[in-house]
Amino acid sequence: MKTKTSYRIMKDRWRSFILFFLSILFMSACFRSKKGIEVLPGDFEVNQELYLACGSKIYIGIESDGLDYKKINAEICAGNAGKVKEEYENKTGNPKNSEIYVVTQNLLGIAEAYLGDYQSSYERFIDLIDLTEKSDWGKKEEILMVLYNNIGVVKTNLKNLKIKEDWLKKAEELCGDPYTYWAIQVNRVQNIDGNMSKKQLGIMIAEMKDIVESSEELDISPDFVLYIAALNMADGFIATGQEERAIKLLNKYMPQIPEEPEYYLIKAAYLGKRGYAYYQLQEHGLAIEDEKAAVLLAQNTVDGKSQELMILYKRLAESYQEAGDDHEIILSYLQKAIPGYRYMPWREKGDLYYETGVEYEELGERDQSKICFLKSYIYYSFHKPEIPVDVDHYTLYGNTYFPEHWLHEIYDTEEDGSMDFREWLLKEVKKMNVKEEDWP
Repeated sequence: MKTKTSYRIMKDRWRSFILFFLSILFMSACFRSKKGIEVLPGDFEVNQELYLACGSKIYIGIESDGLDYKKINAEICAGNAGKVKEEYENKTGNPKNSEIYVVTQNLLGIAEAYLGDYQSSYERFIDLIDLTEKSDWGKKEEILMVLYNNIGVVKTNLKNLKIKEDWLKKAEELCGDPYTYWAIQVNRVQNIDGNMSKKQLGIMIAEMKDIVESSEELDISPDFVLYIAALNMADGFIATGQEERAIKLLNKYMPQIPEEPEYYLIKAAYLGKRGYAYYQLQEHGLAIEDEKAAVLLAQNTVDGKSQELMILYKRLAESYQEAGDDHEIILSYLQKAIPGYRYMPWREKGDLYYETGVEYEELGERDQSKICFLKSYIYYSFHKPEIPVDVDHYTLYGNTYFPEHWLHEIYDTEEDGSMDFREWLLKEVKKMNVKEEDWP
């Protein structure tokens, strides 16, 4: 027989459980930053003009009465980042340590990123962070949050540099509103190095789904964050072999993306991602159709040195490779991808020049194929400097990625036996004229 005490204990347990359950529901409806700020989505207004999406990455402007962000963003997204940089380079404010100086320099860093000059952009943000961290400005934390986000985004394009600083984590810690917090979260997905495990991908997909649902509650249209969070979800689906789900998700949100310059790169990213899903499904005709449309959109906004275009060119070349043997078309897209590889790791540069060399060889252009295979050899050597420059022992990549067999063939047609293959190769490497912009 139950006593009054046991009933009271059960009643208290049920009350505690109900309170706990309600608190979970409330927390899920709220934004909670690390500072303990709670903001219900319906109570927050978003200034869309401060956000600029470069494909799947979001840059942020510093709020200021001195800049017309709507006009500036329209210029950048219409492919005039160079014009914007030139116009505002001499309007940095005076003195140098003023807030308006940082506001304008932040804009210039974003413009440089759209021009594909990621190194200059990164260095500019480093200087701004150092200046701001030493300042006593009233909006110091707000400015630092923006700078940390933007340098964190630029860092994802500098794949040839080893940068340990987690700038996006620092931005997240200073964030005080839900929309910016979500923008930083979607940027952090781009910041993950290496291949994620299936478990990590599952967590990422769940996090992006939460952001999508939370963004929809804000009822903002159009919505940078929602579109890119959904794009990241689709990326996770493709990485886990769920291409059909990715296509369905992309098809759901793509019609919502406005046909305006500020959204061209987002739509290009959607088309490129859907094309990649079709590629994985061996639907190469559909892949090529989407990827060509993506290239045409992206060309309206970013410079030929940008990684946004580079990725699209490379995937288009791969789709044509799988679809048939149209070597002229494949070569044209590989050539267009080369400028965007400026800040890529040596191994990936070696891969690109190897593939380009193969296409030249297939077209009978031996002189050009030789140049590409030698460049590929040089980059692979940089990738693994502990391995001697000796093709008889350099077998890490085999015949798939390493151009050894092609260089042997070229050696056989050029040399009369007066020097062995290694001597010939070292001679050719030494006289190789690699343009400065090709080097990391």
